[in-house]
Amino acid sequence: MNNIPLTAEQSAFAAENHDIIKTFLRFKNLSYDEYYDTVIFGYLEAVRTYCERPDLRSKYPFKTIAFRVMSFDLLDYYRAKRTKKRKAYTVSLNSFRATEDGELSMSELVGESDTFVSDIETGFLWDEIKSILSGGQLGIIRMRMNGYNDREIAKHYNIPMQTLESISGNIRMRCKDVCAV
Repeated sequence: MNNIPLTAEQSAFAAENHDIIKTFLRFKNLSYDEYYDTVIFGYLEAVRTYCERPDLRSKYPFKTIAFRVMSFDLLDYYRAKRTKKRKAYTVSLNSFRATEDGELSMSELVGESDTFVSDIETGFLWDEIKSILSGGQLGIIRMRMNGYNDREIAKHYNIPMQTLESISGNIRMRCKDVCAV
């Protein structure tokens, strides 16, 4: 979904038809409290699409369009939930431990058992890599280390796959330069 706010007309239409969300969740036998956040963005996208495309308004009732888009959002939610995350590591904000420079060490991000991580930290490569990459590039590396695939990373950062591939290529080139030294 794009980040452009709904127009006044679209907002009024969304408010007027908001009960469709309850109807959809009831139809799917899903809890309103648990799944509302999952389908609301699909609902808003359906509102935008329906209001912007007169051809849809003449062919289909809004409920049909909204149900279809919210169904796709549910499918994406279930797919993401079902996808096994490799090395998923959770950092609790309540027990946050930072290094002396105020950042998490690489082993805290991916776990102590990974020998590759300890090799990188022992060789001080991680500190050098952190110094040459931007925060966004480091975020991409951390997501990959936590098992996210390219599509999930691109969706998280709201960027096209081609842009992610370009950024990944830049990361690889910079890391090769550091490792070659």
